[in-house]
Amino acid sequence: MSNILFIVMPTKGHVNALYGFAKELQILNHVIYITGGIDSELDYLVKCYGFNVIDLKSVPFGLKYHDELNYYKRFGKNTKDVIISRLYDTTYFERQESFSDILKLIKPQFIFLDSFLGMDYLCLYPLIFPKGIQLFFINTMSGLKKQNMPPCNTSLLPNERFKIKLSTFKNIIKIMGDHRAIIGVGIGIVAFSYLLVSYYKNIQKFIF
Repeated sequence: MSNILFIVMPTKGHVNALYGFAKELQILNHVIYITGGIDSELDYLVKCYGFNVIDLKSVPFGLKYHDELNYYKRFGKNTKDVIISRLYDTTYFERQESFSDILKLIKPQFIFLDSFLGMDYLCLYPLIFPKGIQLFFINTMSGLKKQNMPPCNTSLLPNERFKIKLSTFKNIIKIMGDHRAIIGVGIGIVAFSYLLVSYYKNIQKFIF
């Protein structure tokens, strides 16, 4: 049994994307921790999934200016704070300190880092290398459009091509099912438009 830490972009899409893989690990009796600046709504979602939540009150390192500013606003800071942080690398050191506290608390053997937070690797490397902690990047983007890429909500490997195609097909069916109401409305609008055009043409023929 190992302690496994997932560091993810704090949005529902990213948390949902890793659910299948994290659940597989949990079934194998590994303890799953998720962090990344989770708010109260996501905290509830993660706990409903049966995972542990670790608080992370720091800004991801290496973000674009506007993305970094949005993060800083969550902590009641402004543009001036972003500029100062870039001059003195305070974001880097604050992020590294946050990670250090988490590593001391849960002592993970493995870390999965959301590819959207890839620059955080620079903060993590000095902390994990001496301890032999293994780190992996995890893709939280949909694999529906990329050939032979396993869907991110499965634990399939790239060489399992038939299973990938089958799983992708199931995902497409599920997406269509989730959006059946929207599809139904769209079909209704198209049908109504067709009837309206046909009626207008018949009226024209009758008048002229």
